[in-house]
Amino acid sequence: MEKLISKRGVYIVRYADDFLVLCNEENELLKARQKIEVFLAYMGLELSKEKTKITYTAYLPPKENNGIDFLGFNFVNYKVGIHKSAKDSHGNLTGWMCRNQPSIKSVNKHLDNIKNITKMTSGLSQKVLISKLAPVIIGWTRYFAVCNATKTFSFCSMRTFYLLKKWSQKKNRSGVGESKHWIQTDSANWVFGLTEEDKIIKLNRHDQTNIIVSTKVYQDSSPYDGRVIYWAKRLSSNNKYGQLLRTLLKIKGPKCSMCKIYFNDSDRIEIDHITPRKQGGTSYWVNLRLLHGHCHDTHHSKKE
Repeated sequence: MEKLISKRGVYIVRYADDFLVLCNEENELLKARQKIEVFLAYMGLELSKEKTKITYTAYLPPKENNGIDFLGFNFVNYKVGIHKSAKDSHGNLTGWMCRNQPSIKSVNKHLDNIKNITKMTSGLSQKVLISKLAPVIIGWTRYFAVCNATKTFSFCSMRTFYLLKKWSQKKNRSGVGESKHWIQTDSANWVFGLTEEDKIIKLNRHDQTNIIVSTKVYQDSSPYDGRVIYWAKRLSSNNKYGQLLRTLLKIKGPKCSMCKIYFNDSDRIEIDHITPRKQGGTSYWVNLRLLHGHCHDTHHSKKE
C-alpha cells in the first residue's frame, strides 16, 4: 500500500491496521483514498467509516477538537515565528510547529480506569490498592513520556489525588484518621503510601515520570549500515534503559569495559561494581562500569 500512493508530498504512517495519510493538498488526499479503497477491495476489505475522516492538522480556536488523534496521541500544528518554526526536507522554514500530546480521549479513559479501581477496592487494604494502581499509572505514563505530556501528567496527578482522598474518606467515615493513608517523604509531604516493616510502600504520581526527549536518526542511517559508534552513542537516549544506565553510557562511553566492544541495541547491558559492595565499594558512578551480560557472567565466574 505504501508503494501504491507514495509520491512527493504524500506520506503514509502505518502501525498494524491503523494508518495516516499526510498530504499538502486535499485533492491529493482524495486521490490517495481512492487508491487505498481499490487496494483493500481487492483483498475483500474496506475502510472503517467511523475511523476514516479527512481533517486539518492546524490549530483552529473556534473548534473544540483540533488536530488529529493517532494511537492515543494528539498531533496539532501551531503557527509560530522563524525561531521556533520547523523545516521541510529542503531546509526551508515552514512557519509551523507540531505539538504532540496525549489525546483527550486517552486521558479520560485512563482517569475512568483509576476511578473504577478505587471504587472496586473500597473494601480492600491500602497495600492492595497501590498494587493495582501502580502498574496502570506507570504503564500509561511511560507510553506517553515521549511526547509533550508535562501538563497532562500534572492534571492526572491532581485528579488521582482527589480520587485517593475520596477513597481515604470512605474508609474512615468519621473523618478521623484520614491522614493515616498519607506519609511524608523527602520529596513531598502528602504521599499516598504506608510503612510496613521499615519499608515504604508508596504510589508514584504521574508527574514523577520524566519526559523523554527522543533523538532523530541522522538522514538515512540504519543499524545495519556499519556505523557502530554512531548507533552505540544513541543508546544513551534509548527509552528501554533506566536513568542510571543511560547516565553511565554518557559518562563511561558506549563500550564494554571488559571486551572493549561497542554495545548495540540487541545486547544485554549490565552494571557492575568495580569494587564489590561486600568489600566496601559504593554505588557511586565512579565505582560502576558497563559490561555485556555474558562478560559480566564470565567476570564473576572467574572470581568464584
